[in-house]
Amino acid sequence: MSGEAGAELVTDGWALFLGSGVNVSLATAPGDDGGAHARYFAQASARFSAWLARARDGVDAAVRAAALPLARLADGADEIDGVIIDALDRDEESAAAHFRRYARPGRPLVVRIDCGGPRRLGGIESARLRLHVTTRVERAALEALADAVAMAIRATR
Repeated sequence: MSGEAGAELVTDGWALFLGSGVNVSLATAPGDDGGAHARYFAQASARFSAWLARARDGVDAAVRAAALPLARLADGADEIDGVIIDALDRDEESAAAHFRRYARPGRPLVVRIDCGGPRRLGGIESARLRLHVTTRVERAALEALADAVAMAIRATR
C-alpha cells in the first residue's frame, strides 16, 4: 500500500488537502489484515488535521478576498480543460475553444491549485486547494490566491 500522510478539510466554499509531501510505500506483513497500514496513516496524518484546523480561518479569509467568480462546492461540478486562462500559454485560443465546446451553462467548474512545496511553504509539505467557479479564471488570480493560502498555512505551522 502507498500514499501520502495528510488530511483534507472541506467547507462549503473550498477544500484543502495538506500533507507530508512524501508518498510512502508500506509492505504488508504476513497475516496483517491492513490494520498496520491504517494505524500508520492515522498516526502520520493526525498533525495535518490539527494544522488544517488552525489554518482554517486564514485560508477562508484568503479565499473570500480572492477576486474569483466562486461557486459553492457541489456534487456534479465539471472538470474541463481550459477553465484556467493562461496568458503565457501559446495555445490559449485552443483552450478557450475547448472550454466553449464542453462547458455546460450553469454548472460549477472545478479548479485545483497547488499551494505547497518549498517555494510557498518553505518545506516539502503539499497543499492542494480545490474550488468551484462559475466561469473561466485567470491563472494570475489563482497564483495570488495560492500565495495567500500558503501564507495562512505557514502562519499556523
